[in-house]
Amino acid sequence: MSRRAFATAQAVLIAATMALALPSLAAPAKARKKPQADAVDFAKLAQHRPRACAPDSDTVAGPAGWKEAPAQCVWQGRLQMRRWHASAVADACVAPPANWLAWQRPRIGVAPAAPGAAWHSAWKSHFVSGAGDGDIKRLAIVEMREPGVWTATEWTWSPSPRAATRRWQQGRWTLIAQAAAKGRVGAPSPATPLRNAWEKNLNGRAGEIAGDSWRWNSDGRCLRMTPMTASSAPLPLPHAREDARLEQRAAMQIQLARRHPGATFLMPFRLLDAPASAPRSGAKYAAIWTERTSVTGQLWIPQKSDDPPVRAQFSTPLPARYDTPSGLAASSGALRAIEHEMTGVADIWSADYER
Repeated sequence: MSRRAFATAQAVLIAATMALALPSLAAPAKARKKPQADAVDFAKLAQHRPRACAPDSDTVAGPAGWKEAPAQCVWQGRLQMRRWHASAVADACVAPPANWLAWQRPRIGVAPAAPGAAWHSAWKSHFVSGAGDGDIKRLAIVEMREPGVWTATEWTWSPSPRAATRRWQQGRWTLIAQAAAKGRVGAPSPATPLRNAWEKNLNGRAGEIAGDSWRWNSDGRCLRMTPMTASSAPLPLPHAREDARLEQRAAMQIQLARRHPGATFLMPFRLLDAPASAPRSGAKYAAIWTERTSVTGQLWIPQKSDDPPVRAQFSTPLPARYDTPSGLAASSGALRAIEHEMTGVADIWSADYER
């Protein structure tokens, strides 16, 4: 080997050795963001060290998709803390906290049709409290403590029968409730009568308010309801049922067909039946059609005044083309689901606003 070749080989060997010895210049892997600290310092506020609850303590399975951690107890088991975790699911009809809220509300003694049933997609946390069974009191919070992961925590207090102990426990419980209530979000915008009727129609099911539309599951199908802007109907829609005429409904059907030339109407424009609970309520009208890969229903609620009718659109996607056998079967089920939900909202409107 020539002297020059030997020197070159030696230089290459030295460079390789130094490269192995030097620390890597590559950017370090991004560390996972640590979860936020607990809003409630359970041990400090309870003034007892939490321990695993007794083996015979009942397990509480949360809603689907939520995993429960071992429960912790203080005060001889009279104060329990339970925690569940759930990850966000891509393309889910409603977010995990919507399912949690629907499951938690009856546990704190809230009636299914009470206001505030739906989750708001803009929320990052939510606090609820109330009485459980008998003297039991509950409060709970759901929050996104780390990206993509939801954490729900529930505290349950069964007061001591001894008066002095119960007063002391009440003071500690109040502090826990105050700390947890910091996760309460600001009050959402006032609900319209239409949204009130929709939330009441959920009747314990999970629902989510996202932007200008509302989503929920109905018989395994994801439905979306969108309130429509007020506008005059192409033809007058009488509020009084006795003023409704067949020729008016036929003319409205022609107008809809012209507006949606590619649609196949599964339920032509018609007058909905009056609910048994409000037989003298005003008229409600509806139509349902398929167009491309979705099923759409529209509800019209005429006003007693000269204001334009309240309108809402219901829709759900089809898993297949509606002109195939599988698509026809799917559209048949979607037809029943949309008709059922529209009728439910219309009946609640009649009972709550037209008595």
